[in-house]
Amino acid sequence: MSKELTTIGNYEIIELVGEGGLGKVFKARNLSSGQIVALKLLHERYGRDERFLGVFHRELMMHRTVSHHSLVPILDNQFEPPQCFIVSRFVDGWAGRGVIKHFGRMPPLVVLSLMVQIAAGLDALHLRDLVHADLSAANILVEKTGKAFLTDFSLTSDVSSLQKKEHIFGTPGYYSPEHLTSTPVTPASDIYVIGLLIWEMINGVKLIPALEGGKQTKEILSHMMNISFRELKCTSEPLVRDLLSLLRMMVHPQDSKRYENGEKLGRAIDTLLKKYGIINPQAAVVQFLSDGLLPTTYKVPPQNIYLGYAPYTIEDLPLLNAK
Repeated sequence: MSKELTTIGNYEIIELVGEGGLGKVFKARNLSSGQIVALKLLHERYGRDERFLGVFHRELMMHRTVSHHSLVPILDNQFEPPQCFIVSRFVDGWAGRGVIKHFGRMPPLVVLSLMVQIAAGLDALHLRDLVHADLSAANILVEKTGKAFLTDFSLTSDVSSLQKKEHIFGTPGYYSPEHLTSTPVTPASDIYVIGLLIWEMINGVKLIPALEGGKQTKEILSHMMNISFRELKCTSEPLVRDLLSLLRMMVHPQDSKRYENGEKLGRAIDTLLKKYGIINPQAAVVQFLSDGLLPTTYKVPPQNIYLGYAPYTIEDLPLLNAK
C-alpha cells in the first residue's frame, strides 16, 4: 500500500482486504471511536465520473431504505473527489469465495445453514421491490460467529428500473437467464443465483461455466437449458431427493416456476433444515468452521451437520490442489 494511504478521511488504514473494478476495500479504524470498519474507496480515476459516483450513491440510498441483520450496514460515507468512499461494518471472517477455496466443497446441511440466512437478507430487499442483481461467492461474507451476510449492493435496483437493460451485467458464473436476455431481472433472478451457489458449495464446482456474458451468451444459455443434477455430492438418498427438489425450484429456466422471492426460499430451506435436525443454522456454521480449522473461538453444541457429506475421492484432487 502506498504511503499516501495511511489515512482516508477520519480513518486509519490497517490493510487492503479486497479490490475490484470500481475500487479497493480496506480494513480501517475510526480515529474518533476506535471502531474497526471496512472502507470501500472508489478508484480515483472514477471519482469525478457521474456514472460511477451514481453506483456509490445507489448503494447508499439502498441502505437508507433497507436494514436487516443479514445485510452489511453502512456507517459513513464521503463523496468529495478525489476521495469517495463508503464505510460499513467490518465482518471478521471470510468471503464465500475464500470459504469455498479453503474447503473445496462443504456438507449440504452447512451450505443450507448459510443460505437460509442469505435468503432472509434477500427477503428484506425483495419486500421493498429491490433486486440484488449481482450475487456471487464474493458478495457473501461468513463471520466467525457463523453469521452470513450479503454485501456489495452497487447493482441493487428496484424492479421497475430493471424492466429494460442496456447491457449485460453481473458476474460470470453467477448469471441468471434474465441477466443475459431481454427478460426483466426480478427477485426470482436472485433465487436462481443462490441455487448456483448452493450447487457450487456442495460440489466444489460451478453448475454453469464462468463464461463472459455478451461474448459467450449463447453458450451460457445452452448450459442453462441443459442442466444435469446427476452429480450432486451427497450420500444420503432422502437428502438428495430433497436437495434436488429445492434446486429445481431455484434454477428453473423460467423465472415464473422458481421460488419468487427470498421469503419463500427461506421458508423452504428452513423446513428442510429442521427436517434433518438442524435447529440452529448459525451454530451449524460455527461447528463446521471449527472442525475445518478456520480460526473461531465460539463454542456451540454439536448438530448432525455431516449428514450426506460425501468423502473426498481422487476426483476431488483438483479442489484440494487449488487451495
